[in-house]
Amino acid sequence: KMSKTRGNVIDPLELTEKYGADALRMTLSAMAAQARDVKLSEERVSGYRSFANKLWNASRFVGMNVPEGQVPAALDLEQLSDLSVSNRWVLHKLDETIDKVTTALDDYRLDEASMAAYDFVWHTYCDWTIELSKSALREEGPAGDRTREVLVHVLDRALRLLHPFMPFITEELWTGLPLSERGAETVMLASWPTCDTRRRDEATAEQMDQLIGVIDGVRTIRGENQISPKIPIHVVVSTPDARSAELVTRAAADLKHLANVANLDARPGAERPPRSAVAVVASCRV
Repeated sequence: KMSKTRGNVIDPLELTEKYGADALRMTLSAMAAQARDVKLSEERVSGYRSFANKLWNASRFVGMNVPEGQVPAALDLEQLSDLSVSNRWVLHKLDETIDKVTTALDDYRLDEASMAAYDFVWHTYCDWTIELSKSALREEGPAGDRTREVLVHVLDRALRLLHPFMPFITEELWTGLPLSERGAETVMLASWPTCDTRRRDEATAEQMDQLIGVIDGVRTIRGENQISPKIPIHVVVSTPDARSAELVTRAAADLKHLANVANLDARPGAERPPRSAVAVVASCRV
């Protein structure tokens, strides 16, 4: 039904013409909490059009990083031990998301289902996985090949999860995805993603969440102190134990790439340097 915002009637057909049917459908799904009226706003629809653009650019990135004429092999879930921490992390998050979306749809909670898919695609896949994959994709060899397999596998499942909410863009992107095992000509007929315990890795997920917290802590310090992202900085991380320190140290290349960290010192109980800004991240101090 039409609703009123600031005294003006919102015409769904006009919103569809301006922002696209997918953005409007996603907005209605995200706001469709049970026993609640939907108060539609054009700002929300515009926001989900940005999400559609984000999804399009992510798919374009994956396609550009698959050599022309090649199709990545299907990801073997029995052989995940040689994957990078970030790749194992996104597979774990994917399995969690499949469970959340499926359970919510079974209970007719469209808002929870759509937001679980949205959060995974925007924050986990676009904001972190794609950025963390760039160094491996620049290399020739197994690391780059396995990363491509993971990127395609995860995007394939994510598009299937999003299809009920954004049918048009997901159909366009899915049919162009370089899949070795498609199983259907259209995403409408593709099988629904299912959970698989082989994707789950609680220890890796905990480690990666901690690393992301450190990166966010560095970015927070930059923002609060008006330090340009272009300026390399020295970072000290006080960790609760040696295992956490080793994880942060091994991720020095990622910290340099994502937070422009020139020098990194990660140690259990490391002291805060004089005249330094600090951010507390879970059990670490940055």
